[in-house]
Amino acid sequence: MFTWDEKYSVGIEVIDQQHKKLFAIGEEIHDKIIKDSCEEDECLVEALKVLEELKQYTVYHFTTEEELLKKYNYMELENHLIQHDLFINYLEDIDPKRLEKYPKEYLYEIMMYISKWIFKHISTVDFKYVDFLKINMI
Repeated sequence: MFTWDEKYSVGIEVIDQQHKKLFAIGEEIHDKIIKDSCEEDECLVEALKVLEELKQYTVYHFTTEEELLKKYNYMELENHLIQHDLFINYLEDIDPKRLEKYPKEYLYEIMMYISKWIFKHISTVDFKYVDFLKINMI
């Protein structure tokens, strides 16, 4: 589900490596959710650990990306920051009570949101800065 493809490459090594890591964490979340061989509570605990890893790594990645965009005075920075904030807020607002009540269903919903957001963000919002950074980073 979270398979990296070179079509998502922005051509900036540090960003591409971090995007690949986000894909890998997303795939790990996917694996925890669809795993039928574990007890529901066990799967929930494992999935929550990976979601926390995603949140921490996402903050790290966004910081890297934002510093790069600030350094070169990217004109669309404000919108980019808003998009990042919305995603972090989504991760922080995951409802623990809902997770306890409907773990598989809610985790699946979370995974689908994360998947769509990452693919859309990279292919639209991130791709907007590619040419700008390539020209300015020379």
